[in-house]
Amino acid sequence: MNTVSSLQGKLWDVFNLYSVDVRSKYLGSDHNYDHYYSALDSIQDMSGALYEFSSIQRKPTLLECLGFLQCLVIQQDAVLLLSKIFGLTWDYDAETELVQIRDVRNRVVGHPNKAAKRGPKSTAFFPSQTVCEESFEAVIQFKDKWKTESINFTNYLTRNEKALCQQLEKILSAAIRVEKKMFKQQPYETYIGGVKQER
Repeated sequence: MNTVSSLQGKLWDVFNLYSVDVRSKYLGSDHNYDHYYSALDSIQDMSGALYEFSSIQRKPTLLECLGFLQCLVIQQDAVLLLSKIFGLTWDYDAETELVQIRDVRNRVVGHPNKAAKRGPKSTAFFPSQTVCEESFEAVIQFKDKWKTESINFTNYLTRNEKALCQQLEKILSAAIRVEKKMFKQQPYETYIGGVKQER
């Protein structure tokens, strides 16, 4: 079964046979080349951070709780960027799980005053006594009401992982199609080490 981390690794390997100039050409531009690898780096770094977070055998600090939410959204941004590079349509707003995670992150740690596009503006605070090994709570204050949001780490991570894997699999298929075109058209000297591998 694929994970976000394993799919990141597969995407990293797709173009490794080719020189930087060839990769840039077939990815559309130097701009896309830079974005492709920076997005993959972000996914790798956030996957590592989330793994470390999941391995904590104690109550996390509030800073770690907020960093957890930030990592999930950075992964989302990276996958969205990869989709654009390959011209893939991704109706992000239809991804209910991802939108809900992002909205909570925006309201509790990111941009609470800019979250109005997904509902009314709000502010938030964190009762420190709610932080435990499994979750923490944020109290979100709207103009006319209060809402307590429970952030369960396993639940949020699982939902984010599932939705991103579905899109990353589509991105991987698109990348492989581009690579097959590269393989057929490039002379030997454009391959790293000047050696074209057998297929």
